[in-house]
Order: sequence, then structure tokens, then C-alpha cells
Amino acid sequence: MLIAHAPFRPLAATLLITLPASLLAALPAAADSAPETATNAVPVATAEPAAVLSHTNTVTAAATENRLTLQPFTVHYKTRYELGWFSFDIEGKRQLERLDNNRWRFTFDAEASIATLHESTEFSLQEQQLQPLLYRYQTTGFLNTPTQTVLFAPAQQEITDAQNNKLYKDIWQPGVQDSLSYMLQASLDLAQGKTELNYPVFDEDKIREHRFVVVGEEPLDTAIGQLQAIKVQQIRSSNKRQLFAWFSPRHQYQLIRLAYYEKGKLRYQIDVSDIE
Repeated sequence: MLIAHAPFRPLAATLLITLPASLLAALPAAADSAPETATNAVPVATAEPAAVLSHTNTVTAAATENRLTLQPFTVHYKTRYELGWFSFDIEGKRQLERLDNNRWRFTFDAEASIATLHESTEFSLQEQQLQPLLYRYQTTGFLNTPTQTVLFAPAQQEITDAQNNKLYKDIWQPGVQDSLSYMLQASLDLAQGKTELNYPVFDEDKIREHRFVVVGEEPLDTAIGQLQAIKVQQIRSSNKRQLFAWFSPRHQYQLIRLAYYEKGKLRYQIDVSDIE
């Protein structure tokens, strides 16, 4: 469940929760994901997020009139990972809270005996489209990865890496998300009946395209009972590595299971343990 960023970030992190990448050299890195766009970074002084502009959702699949009304929630996840003689439990929590009329904070916290991770995004919501404004990422312990603070300025169509004092002017795309917000956007899109999900995600210094497709529905036995779930697969150029995720319509289309396969063999699976 702990996420390490590129170049060691496992692909499972592209949908939510994965394991400490620094322990898992055998897992695929982000370089094996979708094509990236070029960047044009220049130094800039840190600034506060600008006002939000509405924009068009770029998801290609047809949507129904169904809409998911955001409500605060807390979801817990748990898995046990074994690496030869070494094993440890990993617990994670996703939480959504409203800050004011149109500003929300979505957080992800993960904890193991060897490390902790905190990730958060503040965003606005217009017409079922999330617009990230402020993204933060921080780890402690074994995961000694750089802290990140990213500001999104929709009015200027600019992204600022405050930690490294860099401004990205020419990479903005309609519907751009951060490394956490697009996971919540997926729930909104699934609630509208969309079956193809495409997200341009700013990650470190470039836009990475994340693509997913709905492959069906099936019942899952979970710690909170049997749930009917929508199964989603990441679109990749090769089937050697596959990532699947299951979302529960009964619980605001929350992610309830994530499974990663390599050459047809299950490498790891992460499951919901509680929903508040």
C-alpha cells in the first residue's frame, strides 16, 4: 500500500495502493506505462492556487444521467506482504472531507512497521469534474522519497512544483489530475456509466496518460460482506502485467479490491477492511 514515486513507482500505484517499491525491484516501474508528454519547466516563486475554471471531461465513453453526489467518507484497507523470510502487514486509509462549499480534501495514509506515507489533494468540483488545486506527498521511515507540493492554476493553465521551484507552462491538458485526485474521479465517472476512463495525470515533471476500461461486474466476498462490484482493468501495451480494480456501487463506487498479475500469476491483492 505504500507508494514510491517514479522511477521506482510500481504500476499498481496508478489506481491507488501498492507496496514499498524500494523492496520490490521485480515489480514494473512507471517507465512501462503510457506515453508521456514533454515538459517546459522554468524556475518560479511559490504562489497560492488560482481561481478554478470549469472544463470538459475528456473521458471518451458515453455517460448516463446518473450522478454521484460526493459525501465525506473513510475507507480502510489491509494486506499482508511476504518477501521470502520477511513479512509485514500494511494498513491504508482513504478519507474525503469537505472544506467549504466547493473545496474538498482527499487523503490517503498508509502505515507499515517499516514506513508511513501521507498523500493529499485539495480540489474543487464542477459538473462531476474534479479540478485539483493543491497536491502533497510525504513519506517517513524506509520510504525515503522526496516530499512533493504541487499547485494547480487552472485560470493560467499552469502547474507549479513548489518543492523544486519549477513552473510548467506548456503541459496543461483539459481534465488534468494529480496522482491522487484521478482515483476519485474514476468513482464519479463509473457512477455516470462510463466504461472507458482516460486521465492525464501530472506526475513529478510530466503528464502521464492513465487509461482503464470496465470489463464487467461480479460479486466479491469482502471483510464487510459480499458486494456486487464493477471490475476495471488498466489498458496496457502488453498482457504480461495486468492490474485489476473492483469498485462498489453500493458504497459510492469505492475501490474495494486491487489485484496485480504478472505473467498470469497473482503477485499481490489488497482488500477493503472497513467503510465508515
